[in-house]
Amino acid sequence: MTTQTFDRMIKRLRGSYEKKMPDATILSFWYDEAGASVPDEAADWIYAWVKNQHSDRWPNHFQDVLIRAHQEWFSAHPEKRAFEPKRICNEPNCEDGLFWVQRHEPQFGYWAGYAIPCICGRKRMGDIPRWYWADLARAGYRAKPEEEFFRYSVREHGTINDAVKKTADGMGW
Repeated sequence: MTTQTFDRMIKRLRGSYEKKMPDATILSFWYDEAGASVPDEAADWIYAWVKNQHSDRWPNHFQDVLIRAHQEWFSAHPEKRAFEPKRICNEPNCEDGLFWVQRHEPQFGYWAGYAIPCICGRKRMGDIPRWYWADLARAGYRAKPEEEFFRYSVREHGTINDAVKKTADGMGW
């Protein structure tokens, strides 16, 4: 919802409860918490819903009421929900934007597992470079067999980003 539409809706609501407009800080907070993700076309519906649900007095925790009203609007209008189109990646072994790989690390004496972002960009990991599968294969990585997939132990190894950065540094990126 645009800030203008949001402000008009709040002004209408506040007026119907005989309340003065809140200061800009509160309006900004409400907008950031609950209004920014609401489509403009829902404003009149949300106004009516709030008036119906809270007919006798101004609701407490108004941003929570707006979030609930937005959810109710989507329930009443499921066709209006926008879904991000799923991107298709043609890189072999890409699992939802990550390569789950392993490489023999002679300094450790075992095969170490890594999660490395794919060039398709479906997973964002800060400034860590994205890879093509062919480049990883040339660098000695192989796909981690499905039965060996693991939950990364942050306590034991640090963050996944640390491991990926270390891998990128080791490959000269």
